[in-house]
Amino acid sequence: MSDDVSYDPSYFAPIAEAEDKHFWFKARRTILKRLLEQIKTTTTPGSHVLEVGCGTGNVTRVLVDVFGSASVIAMDPWENAVRIAQRRLPCKVVVGDLNARGPEVEGTFAVVGMFDVLEHLEHERASLDAAYQLVAPGGCLILTVPAHQSLWSYFDEEAGHFRRYERESLSAALERSGFRVEYVSELFPLLFPMMWLGRRLSTLRGDQKPDKEKVLGELKTVPIANELLTWALSRQASWVEKRRETRLGTSVVAIARR
Repeated sequence: MSDDVSYDPSYFAPIAEAEDKHFWFKARRTILKRLLEQIKTTTTPGSHVLEVGCGTGNVTRVLVDVFGSASVIAMDPWENAVRIAQRRLPCKVVVGDLNARGPEVEGTFAVVGMFDVLEHLEHERASLDAAYQLVAPGGCLILTVPAHQSLWSYFDEEAGHFRRYERESLSAALERSGFRVEYVSELFPLLFPMMWLGRRLSTLRGDQKPDKEKVLGELKTVPIANELLTWALSRQASWVEKRRETRLGTSVVAIARR
């Protein structure tokens, strides 16, 4: 594992348990599937797809649905995440990262995905430079990152984030590494006031729970509220499918071409 990756691997098991039902994961999959289906129309049949930092394989399942298991390779630096993903996925899943890909990950790819990964990498420029080398000429990088430094909280510190992003800062970082930004938008505007207020109230109340306990608490769901939030957040899929941009949200999604 590269020294610049910051993450607590003990989170993989509870995240894997939450991914199928939690509104945030479900809505993100819905939105990304629309964008990936669009990207597929610009690639030749059988094009190779790589996911960097696949974790437990939550988004990898969408890549497999869109591109087919034979076309997708997923990698993650943490062996326990790879083991979980291998049990869940029909595609190849290997241990590796941008700086140590291993023999299974060779050449370039028509599509490279990094979904909530870049914020965990200390050296942003070097990481995007490495990602650029993985993308075939004319191919694309699709990535998501957490939005707005103003939302920084115990969650980011416990999750091992080095930064959160504005639309402009993400675009600038991609362009510095040679990418041409095709689309960038924030996601989940409904969540912004809820997250901003909720995390500040926790601080103002002097919540003495350990940060890890608070983060794990955010993975829990209330059935009716969870279904309503899944429906409400997923509605943005039709907006991004039309490549419309949102300037308020809790995540940023970008598509950039080499």
